[in-house]
Parts: sequence; C-alpha cells; structure tokens
Amino acid sequence: MLFGRLPRPDNARFLNLSNYATLPPAPRAWGIPEGASFNLYDNDVHGNCVVAELGNHASLQAAAEGRPGLQFDTKKVDDFYFKLTGGADAGLVMVDTMHAVTRDGFPGDGSYLIPHFAGVDHTDQALICAAAFRFVGLAIGVALPDDWRVGWDDGLWEATKRPNPYNGHAVLFAGYDDLGPEIISWGQRIPASWDWFEAYCQEAYSLLDASRFSATVLNAKLLIEDLAVLAAETGQGG
Repeated sequence: MLFGRLPRPDNARFLNLSNYATLPPAPRAWGIPEGASFNLYDNDVHGNCVVAELGNHASLQAAAEGRPGLQFDTKKVDDFYFKLTGGADAGLVMVDTMHAVTRDGFPGDGSYLIPHFAGVDHTDQALICAAAFRFVGLAIGVALPDDWRVGWDDGLWEATKRPNPYNGHAVLFAGYDDLGPEIISWGQRIPASWDWFEAYCQEAYSLLDASRFSATVLNAKLLIEDLAVLAAETGQGG
C-alpha cells in the first residue's frame, strides 16, 4: 500500500468553510450510509491516494442521496492521476487536485461534478464532526509514522509513533462515534481513534457538490462572490 499526499504549500489558496457556514451541532455518532461502495483504485501500485479518496468520497455522497454503488473506471482514475502529475508517479497536493476537479469534474472527464470545496479546521473536533455530517464526509490529509510503511492491519488505527511528513496519505473521513472516526483507506473501512486523528491529521476539506452547495446553512451568495475573486486572482476553481 502506497502513500502519495504531498504537503500543502504555505501559499495554497482556498476558502474556509467557517467563513460561510455556522453549522448546528452534529449528532453523537454518524455512520456510512447504506449502499456506499469503496474501491482501492490501484493505490497499492501507485501513490494516487488523493484521487482515490475523491472517488470514494463521491460514492459516499451518492449513497447519501439514494444513488448507491457509484464506482469509477480505475484506468480513468489512473489516467487522471498521471495527467495531474505530468506522467510521474509522484503524488499530489490535495488543494491543487481539488481545484482541478472543480474545473474538470472527476476523474477529469466530468463524470462526477464537485463544483466547490472548502477547508475545515482539523483541530476543532466538534466542527469536524458537524461538517462531516452536514456535507457527507471529509477529505483529510494525514502524515503517518514510519511503522505504517512496514505494515498495517485492519484493526483499530491508533496513534503510535511521531508522524513523518514524507508519509503523506489522503483518506476519506466517512463516519464517527465516541471512539473516533471511520476511515476509508486503500479501499477498506477502518476504525480509528480520536487520538489517531489528532496525532496525524494535517488538513481537511468538505466537498460541496450541487446538493450540498444548496444547503441552507451556507451563505451561498458570499461564497460565490469569494470564489469569483479567488478564480480571478489565481486562475483556479474551488
């Protein structure tokens, strides 16, 4: 199993969810909706975890809308990954990749439209749970310790050693309870502890497709205005 999330540059430009939404408290626990299906998407042979997370995230959101079983062609996902990397199996920056998806859809061919995304403060557990529940999942970027390179099992993921910034991985935050989040990684559902999340999570994002963008908790007018400014300044979507 391979990593492939590159560190977010200090000058990365994106919008923050808290500037556009005041979220009501989340329920104590929230789980994966029935019918969601998850795929490895060749993340055992390529460092394409950033795009694999997006494919699984789309499946989670579709299942929540009553459209279970959404899957993407693995070759198209691979082609999208290598297009974004310029042909090298070199990993991706999450923000840059999501900007590309807001322009071209996923996996680069418009099959699934995610017109906007917004950052979420990963140090605020209540906000993390509220955003995951309200907008159906979070794309999170973690830096894992070296023992994850040696091997991993499908039991509870807990904090072990210090994170290594070169062991960057993108996973789907797909549910939570008092123990911690449920993570989708390498195509599998894996329970994690809150200690694991606090030790290793470095970035988090809500994906705002059409149904989530129309949510009444969002100040959509202000968000659209700021998106236009961001696009004009950077040439990026988002």
